[in-house]
Amino acid sequence: MKLLKQLSFLAVASVIFFSSCLSDDSTNFDPNVQFETDLELIEQYKLDNNLTDMIVENGISYRIDSVGPGISPTLSDNIVVKYKGHLLNGNEFDANATGIEFPLSGLIPGWQFGIPKLKDFGGSGTFIIPSAFAYGNRSQGSIPANSVLVFEIILEETVKSVDPVAQLEVDLALIEEYKVDNNLTGMSIEDNISFRIDSVGTGESPILTDNVVVKYKGYTLAGDVFDENTEGENILLSEAIEGWQLAIQDLKGMGGSGTFIMPSGLAYKNRRQGSLGQNAVVIFEITLEEVVK
Repeated sequence: MKLLKQLSFLAVASVIFFSSCLSDDSTNFDPNVQFETDLELIEQYKLDNNLTDMIVENGISYRIDSVGPGISPTLSDNIVVKYKGHLLNGNEFDANATGIEFPLSGLIPGWQFGIPKLKDFGGSGTFIIPSAFAYGNRSQGSIPANSVLVFEIILEETVKSVDPVAQLEVDLALIEEYKVDNNLTGMSIEDNISFRIDSVGTGESPILTDNVVVKYKGYTLAGDVFDENTEGENILLSEAIEGWQLAIQDLKGMGGSGTFIMPSGLAYKNRRQGSLGQNAVVIFEITLEEVVK
């Protein structure tokens, strides 16, 4: 039941962040000369590694292996990426194989240039970045000053920035329109969730530390089903999306059931999840089978 889990990406310090706390080696440094030197090194690297078909823009050489099926990010977006970075001599200085989230505006210029050429959900490519678009004449960890960097990058997700207050207003208007169109104007509203309890059920209502066994169907305002379980699944309530944490507590174990319309801020927010788009209002029909203390 992956769709019920809350998403959590931890943005940690990484060498691809453009930092002001770097060692400076500016003695007799000429950026124009260094740029020409970098371009010569890059061309030799491409010859040695059979990469002569790469595209070159602004001194950055790149090859797009897969454009990706999704959307391209802008500087105001966050990105979730897998990547590997190494020097021209092959020494790897950084990598992430599981996916990590960064604000694109906080990354080195070479990434700000390269990442928007990909689309998320699998866009991938290799980027060879002159030192001027990386860390210049400053060392960074194991990266020497004036280093050309090579990155292999997979763009997993583009996370669009959103004003949560404005988005809630949009969501609530969509929900009210949906209720009018589907003769659901008698639903109760609590914590911005519109709901109808079909059966309260018997037994105890769950709390966040409980596990719950549930049957459910989740669908969009357009009626598209994105998740369903008809056999009963055991989940820890504290790990479910916030809308579920609020909704389930209105039911009791052994047969409590209802329909809940949740604004995106209580569901998956500005994250795309499976077939759901960003900022999606979601509807869940839920039957609470058991509360496991």
